[in-house]
Amino acid sequence: YYQLPDFGIITLHQATLHSIQAIYEPTADYFPNVYGGFAINCNSQIIVGGGFDDDQGFLNNVFIFEDESFKKIQPLNKEEYITSAVYFSSPSVINENVLIVSHFPGNDVEYLVINESFRSNPWKMCSDKLPKGIPHHQINVLNNKLILTGGISEIGWVPSNEVWEGIISFEPELRINWSPLPPMLEYR
Repeated sequence: YYQLPDFGIITLHQATLHSIQAIYEPTADYFPNVYGGFAINCNSQIIVGGGFDDDQGFLNNVFIFEDESFKKIQPLNKEEYITSAVYFSSPSVINENVLIVSHFPGNDVEYLVINESFRSNPWKMCSDKLPKGIPHHQINVLNNKLILTGGISEIGWVPSNEVWEGIISFEPELRINWSPLPPMLEYR
């Protein structure tokens, strides 16, 4: 991630990391060689985290983009490379917004309640894990339910067309009850 002079759409053709670095300086406190991890828009606030750095290894750092630079907020509990994230308005039980990050390996789910003090709030571990070990999956929300799609099967490392639905509740912590849905027609 790099600090760019203006907001907008940037089209890069045949660009390399080195050519980008020659034009734009890396933002402070964000590693220039990070890949993987997550990036998500939370009510017009960009939050990025996790990933892998060739020098640092697996990362748990989380940053918010404010005042034209990335600033650290509370780190994830786990250092992870392969993550997927989703942001949603939670059920009226807690009347807050929630950022969920799912991990592989470990199949863990972490979440952060997004409120006025979320920059200092710790991430919480959900006691329910992902239904299977599915690296490179995608997670979204549809009708207040999590939808987990695709990825790569942990057994045999073949592409997956599986779909899982996660019923969300807060008792008072996040709980997810997973059940399989019909598979997609194509692997994703």
